[in-house]
Amino acid sequence: MIRRTGLLFAMLVGMAVVMPAQADKLDDIIASGKLRCAVVLDFPPMGSRDEKNQPIGYDVDTCNDLAAALGVKPEYVETPFPDRIPALTSNRADVGVASTSDTLKRAQTIELRRSEGVGDCVNCRACVTVCPTGIDIRNGLQYMCIGCAACIDACDQVMEKMDYPKGLIRYSTQNAIDGVYSDKEIPKHVFRPRTLFYIAVVAVITFAFFYTLAMRIPMRADVIRDRRTLSREVENGQIENLYQLRIINMENRAHHYRIKAGGIEGLRVTTGDNVAVPALSTVNHNVVLRADPAQLKRPSQPVMFTIQADEDAGIVREAKSSFLK
Repeated sequence: MIRRTGLLFAMLVGMAVVMPAQADKLDDIIASGKLRCAVVLDFPPMGSRDEKNQPIGYDVDTCNDLAAALGVKPEYVETPFPDRIPALTSNRADVGVASTSDTLKRAQTIELRRSEGVGDCVNCRACVTVCPTGIDIRNGLQYMCIGCAACIDACDQVMEKMDYPKGLIRYSTQNAIDGVYSDKEIPKHVFRPRTLFYIAVVAVITFAFFYTLAMRIPMRADVIRDRRTLSREVENGQIENLYQLRIINMENRAHHYRIKAGGIEGLRVTTGDNVAVPALSTVNHNVVLRADPAQLKRPSQPVMFTIQADEDAGIVREAKSSFLK
C-alpha cells in the first residue's frame, strides 16, 4: 500500500552513506554559506513561482526554515518529480523538499541511513544550532547541558516537517531508551513500592523537622552547683545550698524569668527567684535554696528548677540538680 507523506530528504546523511568521503557534508554547507534545496516549482501550493518569478510554496518555506536554522542562505534548485532523488545522490542539491510516496526503491535509497544506526535523525544540526552552550546532544547527555530543552523543540519541529514521530530528543530513562519499557510506563516504574517507601520516609523526616522547629523553646537553662559551698546550716537549723543558673535567651527580645524549685517538702528559693535576660544573651545567675533538715531523708535528694518567662507562659524550662544535707 502506497502512503502519501511529506518527506524532507536529508542529503546531509544520504551523502554520508553514498559517498563516505563527504561524511561531514553539513560542515561544507555551513562553510559555503548556502543550502541547495531541490524543489518542484510546478506543483502549487507545494511549489510554484509568483508574478515576479520568485519561488513560493510550502516546500520553499521549509527550505527557508532549514537555511535559517543553519545560518546560511537558501538556494533553490528547480527539480522535476523524477529527478528529486537523483539530484541528491548526484550532489546537485543538499536537501530535497517535496511530497512523495513511500516505495521500496526509494526506501532502499534514502532510508538506508536507518540501517547505519542513524534512525530518524536527518543530521540537520538544528539541535546544535539552538543550544546556548553549543553541545551536540546527539552524543549523549553532557555536563555542560543546562536543561533548557531548546534542542527538544527544534528537533520536534524538524520531525513534524518530516512526518516522523516526535520525541527523538526527549526526557526519558535509559531503560525506556533501551526498549525495556515505553515512555508511558515510566511513572509506573518511578512510583514502585521502594520509591514510595523512600518518599514516605523523607516526608516523615521533613514533618519531624518542621514540627521540632515550630515547637522549639527559645530558652535554655543549665544548673551548676557552687563548688566552694556545697551545703551550709543557717538560722533555725535550716540547710542552704548554693547554685548558679546559666540561662540562654535565644529570642531577639528581652525576657524576665521567674525561678521556682521543687522536689522537697517546704523547699523555697531565698535568693535569686527572678532574673532579666537581654535579647540573644546568656546570663549566669546565683540562686540559693533553703530546706528544713527534717524533710531531708537522704544525704542527697533530687530537686527540679523551673524557669518560666513572665511575658510568655509557653517559654518554660526545667533543670535537674540535687540538694545536699
